[in-house]
Amino acid sequence: VLAMNKAVAPHMIRQGNGVIVNIGSSTGYVAIPQAAVYSASKHAIRAYSDALRVELYPFGVKVMHVAPGFMRTQLFSSRANVKPNSIYQHFTQAMKQIHNDDAREGIGGLGATDPELMAKRIVKRALQQNPPRHYLAGWLSWPLYLCGCCAPCWLVDWLQILRLWLFRPSKP
Repeated sequence: VLAMNKAVAPHMIRQGNGVIVNIGSSTGYVAIPQAAVYSASKHAIRAYSDALRVELYPFGVKVMHVAPGFMRTQLFSSRANVKPNSIYQHFTQAMKQIHNDDAREGIGGLGATDPELMAKRIVKRALQQNPPRHYLAGWLSWPLYLCGCCAPCWLVDWLQILRLWLFRPSKP
């Protein structure tokens, strides 16, 4: 993201217009277990986009941050393989469901967003005269945004604990 922005921004500044589209994730609003670094990087893209938008405003360059929800990919499928002696063993099954089924079918089988459809939506928004500063699109992007921005932290944590059955493991 940084390298691409650094490469295209000077050209857009010289021509006096353009739109930079930075792809983040709804996990930038609500971090997900076993993807802390991924979630942190997506939050960083959001913050970076907000700052860059203000910096480039005087030059006529717009910046759009995209935060897709669940996409039909296998991005986290390898994360579901927890080693037998891992401290995370107690919720291996829940993680397999989250990282495999949900990415393919969406939570509860309600459907994840097709990446090609998402790409078309993003291009359509970016080509508008006034593209949105933040584009929340795809399955669960709005609920995650609202949870991350409006709900108390204890509630968001508790919902994830319930979803993943992350109760304290029994002591041996």
